Amino acid sequence: MGGFRSSPKSTFSVPPSPPAGPVPVAAALNGAGPATVTFDQPLVPGALDPANWFLRFNNTFISPLVIPGNPSAAGSTVSIIFFTAGPDPGPDVVSFSPPPNDVVSLATAIPAAAFSDFPLAP
Repeated sequence: MGGFRSSPKSTFSVPPSPPAGPVPVAAALNGAGPATVTFDQPLVPGALDPANWFLRFNNTFISPLVIPGNPSAAGSTVSIIFFTAGPDPGPDVVSFSPPPNDVVSLATAIPAAAFSDFPLAP
Protein backbone atom coordinates (compact mmCIF):
# COMPACT_ATOMS: atom_id res chain seq x y z
CA MET A 1 0.00 0.00 0.00
CA GLY A 2 1.44 3.32 -1.03
CA GLY A 3 1.78 6.19 1.27
CA PHE A 4 3.84 9.15 1.74
CA ARG A 5 6.58 9.74 4.08
CA SER A 6 6.43 12.92 6.03
CA SER A 7 9.58 14.83 6.33
CA PRO A 8 10.72 16.09 9.67
CA LYS A 9 9.28 19.48 10.48
CA SER A 10 11.62 22.32 9.89
CA THR A 11 12.01 24.72 12.66
CA PHE A 12 13.35 28.15 12.29
CA SER A 13 13.38 31.09 14.53
CA VAL A 14 13.00 34.73 13.87
CA PRO A 15 16.09 36.62 14.89
CA PRO A 16 15.60 38.89 17.87
CA SER A 17 14.98 42.54 17.21
CA PRO A 18 18.08 44.65 17.51
CA PRO A 19 18.30 46.75 20.66
CA ALA A 20 16.65 50.13 20.38
CA GLY A 21 17.53 53.53 21.71
CA PRO A 22 15.44 55.24 24.37
CA VAL A 23 11.89 56.21 23.40
CA PRO A 24 9.89 58.93 25.19
CA VAL A 25 6.85 57.65 27.08
CA ALA A 26 5.70 60.78 28.95
CA ALA A 27 6.40 64.51 29.13
CA ALA A 28 5.16 67.09 31.63
CA LEU A 29 5.66 70.68 32.62
CA ASN A 30 5.73 70.79 36.40
CA GLY A 31 4.21 74.18 37.24
CA ALA A 32 7.02 76.69 37.61
CA GLY A 33 9.56 73.87 37.89
CA PRO A 34 11.38 72.03 35.14
CA ALA A 35 9.83 70.13 32.28
CA THR A 36 10.47 66.39 32.40
CA VAL A 37 10.63 63.84 29.62
CA THR A 38 10.48 60.22 30.75
CA PHE A 39 11.98 57.51 28.55
CA ASP A 40 11.33 53.76 28.40
CA GLN A 41 14.76 52.86 29.79
CA PRO A 42 17.50 54.28 32.02
CA LEU A 43 19.75 56.90 30.45
CA VAL A 44 23.44 57.68 30.74
CA PRO A 45 23.39 60.34 33.48
CA GLY A 46 24.75 63.83 33.02
CA ALA A 47 24.35 67.20 31.36
CA LEU A 48 22.79 67.43 27.89
CA ASP A 49 22.91 70.00 25.08
CA PRO A 50 20.14 72.60 25.58
CA ALA A 51 20.08 73.35 21.82
CA ASN A 52 18.51 69.90 21.23
CA TRP A 53 15.28 70.71 23.12
CA PHE A 54 12.22 72.73 22.10
CA LEU A 55 8.98 73.14 24.00
CA ARG A 56 5.65 74.83 23.25
CA PHE A 57 3.25 75.53 26.12
CA ASN A 58 0.17 77.78 26.20
CA ASN A 59 0.90 78.96 22.63
CA THR A 60 4.39 80.08 23.67
CA PHE A 61 7.76 78.85 22.43
CA ILE A 62 9.87 78.03 25.48
CA SER A 63 13.62 77.58 25.20
CA PRO A 64 16.02 75.78 27.56
CA LEU A 65 17.87 78.04 29.94
CA VAL A 66 21.57 77.84 29.14
CA ILE A 67 23.17 77.15 32.51
CA PRO A 68 25.62 74.42 33.57
CA GLY A 69 23.90 71.05 34.02
CA ASN A 70 20.71 72.02 32.17
CA PRO A 71 19.17 69.96 30.76
CA SER A 72 20.25 66.80 32.54
CA ALA A 73 19.53 63.07 32.46
CA ALA A 74 19.08 60.95 35.59
CA GLY A 75 17.46 57.52 35.76
CA SER A 76 15.02 57.39 32.84
CA THR A 77 14.16 61.12 33.01
CA VAL A 78 15.47 64.27 31.37
CA SER A 79 14.81 67.47 33.35
CA ILE A 80 14.87 70.80 31.53
CA ILE A 81 14.62 74.32 32.98
CA PHE A 82 13.06 76.62 30.37
CA PHE A 83 12.40 80.33 29.89
CA THR A 84 9.72 81.96 27.75
CA ALA A 85 10.97 82.94 24.31
CA GLY A 86 7.91 84.17 22.39
CA PRO A 87 4.53 83.43 20.81
CA ASP A 88 4.14 80.11 18.98
CA PRO A 89 0.52 79.00 18.42
CA GLY A 90 -0.14 75.27 18.62
CA PRO A 91 -0.53 72.29 20.92
CA ASP A 92 1.58 71.77 24.03
CA VAL A 93 4.54 69.63 22.88
CA VAL A 94 8.21 68.88 23.41
CA SER A 95 10.73 68.06 20.67
CA PHE A 96 14.26 66.64 20.69
CA SER A 97 16.52 67.33 17.72
CA PRO A 98 20.08 65.98 17.89
CA PRO A 99 22.99 66.05 17.09
CA PRO A 100 24.73 65.79 19.34
CA ASN A 101 23.13 62.46 20.22
CA ASP A 102 23.45 62.91 23.95
CA VAL A 103 20.33 61.09 25.23
CA VAL A 104 21.78 57.58 25.38
CA SER A 105 20.57 54.24 26.77
CA LEU A 106 22.56 53.19 29.82
CA ALA A 107 22.14 49.49 28.94
CA THR A 108 22.85 49.50 25.19
CA ALA A 109 24.72 52.78 24.57
CA ILE A 110 22.29 53.45 21.70
CA PRO A 111 21.18 57.09 21.40
CA ALA A 112 17.57 58.22 21.27
CA ALA A 113 16.23 59.16 17.86
CA ALA A 114 14.99 62.67 17.22
CA PHE A 115 11.31 63.26 17.92
CA SER A 116 8.99 66.19 17.47
CA ASP A 117 5.63 67.28 18.81
CA PHE A 118 5.55 64.74 21.64
CA PRO A 119 2.46 65.64 23.74
CA LEU A 120 3.21 67.62 26.87
CA ALA A 121 0.99 67.17 29.92
CA PRO A 122 0.49 70.28 32.08
